[in-house]
Amino acid sequence: MLVEFYDPDNVTSARFFPKLADIRQKYGNGDSGIQIVVLMARKGPAADKLLKECGDRYYIGTDPDGKVYQAFNVQFLPYTILVNSKGELYWQGNLGNITDAVLQKVR
Repeated sequence: MLVEFYDPDNVTSARFFPKLADIRQKYGNGDSGIQIVVLMARKGPAADKLLKECGDRYYIGTDPDGKVYQAFNVQFLPYTILVNSKGELYWQGNLGNITDAVLQKVR
């Protein structure tokens, strides 16, 4: 599972967001593929728009009280975590830095 902490108003976060489509295409096929969760820090029109536009491709969630962001000590956006099939944190960092080698290993 790949969890993307996302804010559409953050320029860098928005710039790397299309990379999720590439990851989904390469590694997200079927039940055994990487599932993608996009987590926004707030509810509202931006979250509703994302759900409407991308809800058929990604799991969309909000964290309005910031507990999940705090649990993973999110200090910057975009921030991505990759969890393996055992539920263990496998990789974390900027979505722009995730490599095919990392994605192939966790798949």
